[in-house]
Amino acid sequence: MKTVIRTKLKHIFVVAAFVGILSAGIYIFNTVSEAYTEQSGTVTSISGGAVNVRSGAGTTFEKVAAAPFGQAVTVIDETTASDGYKWYNIKYNSVTGTITGWMRSDYILITPVSGDPSTDADFEAYLNAQGFPESYRVYLRDLHAKHPNWVFRAQNTGLDWNTVINEESKLGTNLVSSSSPSSWKSTQDGAYNWDTGKWIGMDTSNWVAASEGIVKYFMDPRNFLVDGSSILQFESLSFANTQNKTGIANILSGSFMATDNYYRIFYEAGFDNNISPYHLASRSLQEVGYNGSGSSSGTYSGYEGFYNFFNIGSTPNADGSGALVNGLIRAKKEGWTSPELSIKGGAKFVGNNYIYKGQNTLYYQKFNVVYSGGYGLYRHQYMTNIQAPTSESTKMKKAYTDFNASAITFIIPVYKNMPDIAAEKPTKDGSPNNVLASLVVDGYSLTPYFEKFTEDYSLIVPSDVNSVQIGATAVATSGASIKGVGVKELQPGENKIDIQCTAENGDVRNYTITIIRTVEEINPGAEGENDPDGEDDTADNFVIESNYKIDEFISGIEPGTSSEQLILNIKVAGYNVKVTDSSNAIKTGKIMTGDSVQIYKDNVLVKEYPVVIYGDVTGDGNIDSLDLLYIKRHTLNIKALSGIYVNAADTNKSNDGIINGLDLLYIKRHVLDIKKIVQ
Repeated sequence: MKTVIRTKLKHIFVVAAFVGILSAGIYIFNTVSEAYTEQSGTVTSISGGAVNVRSGAGTTFEKVAAAPFGQAVTVIDETTASDGYKWYNIKYNSVTGTITGWMRSDYILITPVSGDPSTDADFEAYLNAQGFPESYRVYLRDLHAKHPNWVFRAQNTGLDWNTVINEESKLGTNLVSSSSPSSWKSTQDGAYNWDTGKWIGMDTSNWVAASEGIVKYFMDPRNFLVDGSSILQFESLSFANTQNKTGIANILSGSFMATDNYYRIFYEAGFDNNISPYHLASRSLQEVGYNGSGSSSGTYSGYEGFYNFFNIGSTPNADGSGALVNGLIRAKKEGWTSPELSIKGGAKFVGNNYIYKGQNTLYYQKFNVVYSGGYGLYRHQYMTNIQAPTSESTKMKKAYTDFNASAITFIIPVYKNMPDIAAEKPTKDGSPNNVLASLVVDGYSLTPYFEKFTEDYSLIVPSDVNSVQIGATAVATSGASIKGVGVKELQPGENKIDIQCTAENGDVRNYTITIIRTVEEINPGAEGENDPDGEDDTADNFVIESNYKIDEFISGIEPGTSSEQLILNIKVAGYNVKVTDSSNAIKTGKIMTGDSVQIYKDNVLVKEYPVVIYGDVTGDGNIDSLDLLYIKRHTLNIKALSGIYVNAADTNKSNDGIINGLDLLYIKRHVLDIKKIVQ
């Protein structure tokens, strides 16, 4: 007979030693055999989903279970199946009991044991296979050198980093303590009252919405791939055979739960539900505190004899009250009439609602980027405190008597389009209030009217005004400073004046006032006016083919149209078309009010049509604030328009020769991109 001896690395075949004794025609062989060396491993998959466990080595065998991603397993045997793949015989604990079966070896990541001769090249190859970005590797290499027994697994979420941050930054999704630095606190709508300078409580006044900057910091895995407790937020929360009551005792040390009975309860709750008892102990401690709370005392008035060690269902009412009572209502409904029933019932809740759904790390329970069921990604999150994963990690570290040498598996998320450098922790403090309460120019009205979040304004002053007085006040009565106010000299034409409001924390908001000081009017129609020159338009008969409107003048031309485009769009059979400017020179470039379209027959001018672009009152081809000024001066009888420029100013196309506030409004809406003037 031939005995197969298996070790961790390969099959070793021991050839039977032939004794060479011939007795009664029978050959007798002695054999030497050796038991399989068990190994620890973790279930892995490219998709991050569960992997089938079968009754035999091969896909043709019956499925007996589906091991979740990150499940810790013990490999008790191995063989090469008929499909050519190596298969592992595994066992692990689940909620239904101990599962034993077979799984293909490439779905199990073997945990290296102390002393394994893994080289730097091996580790680099492993990082490549896992798909870790280079920006992660600088941290992982350092950790691997210090902790060769640690296993790092990448989970590619398939999610865009910027999308994730945008979703997790939505109001109320993540909270920070109201005593946090101001740069940790959001100023988005509903999070901060700019009029009072105070943050709005989300879960009582002690918790406020987290800023996008601090969300980036706590969500960036690279910030926690360090030699310390915070990396434990990526530890797999499945039960592992290496976990024991001693580790639980270390976590609960100094708390009201530091007794053998609680150590037993947490261990059994973890074992029975295939959840890390270290996680259960630290989570409970996080929820009820070292001295316990009303939810764990069993003596809360009206709910005596009921316990909720995980604060399950302890959501606050709309006014921020009632969280504790709501949790005890849940405890009463579940029948948690003892600490043991509460802890074991709570463990089942955590398993069914989070760990078995793929949220099997502290990180994933806080930031749901893996479970799309229920309300979807970013919604099914155990806690709102953005610091909870790092805080609980500190408690979990106490479980390890030899943290540096322990064999721990970490499941680390990877996102698409991440920046090359890890997000920095915001550090600025002080009030962020940098809005103005008022902004005035003495003697004039701003357009539009002042509003603290509107940052751009304009006004027009006469040509004889060479300075203005600007004043402003800040909403923040202390800590904010204002620059750019006082007397400002004005040059003819456009003047841009910046007023800056700087908050106590250094954030700057810039307001701009554009002041147009009018210049001595040069009437654009006074000389060389492009009225028809009296040529006899009956000298010849012709037909103009064009989409433009042609009467006494030609209109319907969009601003920015070139002379070349204009000529191409006007067809006069048997005639030549030319475009000239106001000085009668051949026109090139952009068409503007005051240009002319001329019709020639045998080099004889037979008809001329002035060009009108509604709103281009100055004749420069643009519709802007200077045109506003020309119309305003016309309506105030400061300087009248004449000729074709009156037609250009008639933006509402009343064709009555009267220019009024309605025409002014049409240009203002055009300039502000509210509604364009129809040509």
